[in-house]
Amino acid sequence: MKTSKLYTKLKEKFNVATDAELEKLSGIWQSTLSNWKKDGKELSEEQIANLVYKSAIQGGRNAKAEPSIDTSVLYEKLKEKFNVESDVELTERSGIWQSTLSNWKKNDKGLTEGQIANLIYKSVVQGEKNVRNEPAIDKSELLEELKNKFEVNTDVELAKRSGIWQSILSNWKNCDKGLSEAQIANLLYNSNKKIMKDCLNNAIRPVAEFIKIDPGESVEKKLWDVFDKNVSKKHSELRNKISNSIGVYFFYNSEGKVIYTGKTKNNLWLEINSSYNLDRLKHKAYFSDQNDKDDMVYHPEDNPIEISNTSVSLRDVAQYFSAYEVSYHMIDNLEAMLTRALANNMINIKKEKFKYPK
Repeated sequence: MKTSKLYTKLKEKFNVATDAELEKLSGIWQSTLSNWKKDGKELSEEQIANLVYKSAIQGGRNAKAEPSIDTSVLYEKLKEKFNVESDVELTERSGIWQSTLSNWKKNDKGLTEGQIANLIYKSVVQGEKNVRNEPAIDKSELLEELKNKFEVNTDVELAKRSGIWQSILSNWKNCDKGLSEAQIANLLYNSNKKIMKDCLNNAIRPVAEFIKIDPGESVEKKLWDVFDKNVSKKHSELRNKISNSIGVYFFYNSEGKVIYTGKTKNNLWLEINSSYNLDRLKHKAYFSDQNDKDDMVYHPEDNPIEISNTSVSLRDVAQYFSAYEVSYHMIDNLEAMLTRALANNMINIKKEKFKYPK
């Protein structure tokens, strides 16, 4: 067979227009094809055998390289599987670059083994990222649980108690996405800051300091109050403020020295007046027995007056008092510190012990 005729037949069979395309499909070098066009020489048996061998080899290569997956079909199938609408969402979920997805939509060419391998690798890596980044806590559910724990009903109250900004709480209600590790870390950090701030601001607050005791009859008419609340509006407001507080209180003598301290976790006003009226709270001091005699006129030549160390009640000595609002969990240990540190100055019989939660 003449080479020129064979050249023409090959182009027809392979349905190509150029020598470059024919070389790619047939395996026959382009320089050989160019020579065939110029002359009409006959092919020897050996030349025909070489052509058959090269075509067989090239055919095997083409079979290996032939893509078997249509990219446009694959693109649509991936969107269905991941249940997404846009290339952006598909890229985020699958790990396949957005530019690659755009190209897939424009042509129906297939994928090689290498391209498929890359897709699988990227999807595995992206899947690992999604697992690591997938929030495990639903924000809307967390919001309700926090309100239950803090026993509040509104975002304003929860923000005040927890230290979480109100704007963040509002956003939680509008989305069902979870919290990431970073967001959880921020919540714990802000809550801890809130606790520390509350401890510093609310640990101890003065309610009344060195108030002059001016006894007035109590409501029961049997006991005395440290002052009459009806004397003035100021006294009435002070009583209400003390009544609404818990904490510790002090009694002072006329020199302003502490002689007794106490505590309460209920109502400071009631506790202060209760201690003020207790007869068992005795204070030692030197007094004469002249107050016990019928004749108050002093006649030393006839009946000398004895000066002795006498026990008197707290209300006979106390001239001033102070009250301090104290954080609930600090009250016991604060009283323990005061009764022990001022043991030699006060009439407190019991020296309280420190208490620590286990």
